[in-house]
Amino acid sequence: MIAPRDAFNSSIFHVRINDHGRISCMGSNLDQEARLGLACMSDLFLGALLFAAVQTTALDAQICISEYLPELRYINQRVPIHHLASHSTGYLPPCVEFQNIDDLMGWFSAHTPAFSAGETVDYTRLEAGLLTAILERVLGDSIEHLLERWLFAPAGIGGSWSISRSPTGIPRMDMSLVQVELLAQYIKSPDFFDGRLADALQSRTATIDITRHVLSPTHPVAYGWGLALFRSGMWGVNGFSSQHPVGLRFDIASSFVMTAAVQEQPALRDLILDQMGRRHRPASTLRQAGAGWGSVRGLDAQDLPGRYTGSEENVVNVTLASDRLDFELCGRGREPTRFSTRLDQDTIVGDLKWSLRGEFFPHLQTKRPCLVLGIKSFVKEEP
Repeated sequence: MIAPRDAFNSSIFHVRINDHGRISCMGSNLDQEARLGLACMSDLFLGALLFAAVQTTALDAQICISEYLPELRYINQRVPIHHLASHSTGYLPPCVEFQNIDDLMGWFSAHTPAFSAGETVDYTRLEAGLLTAILERVLGDSIEHLLERWLFAPAGIGGSWSISRSPTGIPRMDMSLVQVELLAQYIKSPDFFDGRLADALQSRTATIDITRHVLSPTHPVAYGWGLALFRSGMWGVNGFSSQHPVGLRFDIASSFVMTAAVQEQPALRDLILDQMGRRHRPASTLRQAGAGWGSVRGLDAQDLPGRYTGSEENVVNVTLASDRLDFELCGRGREPTRFSTRLDQDTIVGDLKWSLRGEFFPHLQTKRPCLVLGIKSFVKEEP
């Protein structure tokens, strides 16, 4: 059961649950029709549009990116399109403000992926720019018109909404959470290509596991079709706009849909969505979390210490003293985050207040130690 609103110092803007047509709102001091910047929640729209394009045979999600974007020849011949919607292309892009889509494609064409496609997940919205470019070329219209015709109008989304673009063409949605809820109800219903998206999600078609073992009660355990699968067994997506963290969860097997918007703290959003999702789902359906804070797979303890580099100039320094494993997470423009854990054979035991969870594993080809931390991937540098 979730705590009363005043326990959060009035920081809940909006928590809305729609289950079997019964709508309940908690702590809502937000206008139900207020437009919010959805930020990364916009992945939901691109994933659903990609699925629609596949169902109409306009494109094949198993075909490599370069078939539809010839500018991305050579390296990208090994990256199927569906990995763009699963954040699993294997690329670790830099923290760079690309000036336009051509610059973005130029970077992807000039660099090799750090991982094989599907080997691991690294969340970055830059790949949404490539997916948008493919959808516009194949379907022959702007992303704004495509979303309106294929998703918003059939879902009954009226009222006020808007789409802006980043310099690389990434859509930025402004929409009310009630409208997001309508879209979620539509894409998992039989009205959306006979319910095939729901079937694909349930069968885990074209989804990629983030870690080999489920470690976190709140972080997603897989990505696919622009959506994340959470330990509660629900699908959804999170966003963190300049306004506040927002989130969506829905249950494929029922009418349950929930949206939330909070002030400043993504951890509070995750807590609300996870607790309410777990309350809705029977305990037997929950994906069981692994013991401890993280795990080590296929590596020895002495392999772990070192400097690990990831996308967007993120770096993790790992040190080992006896059975103590220390982490220092560094990123451009922010103070380092430090925390300590204890290594117990292949389990990393730590303070569960840290929302990040970790897993060490060997690179598929080079066997070099790698690390998944949260929803970011890292490769250990050579000494």
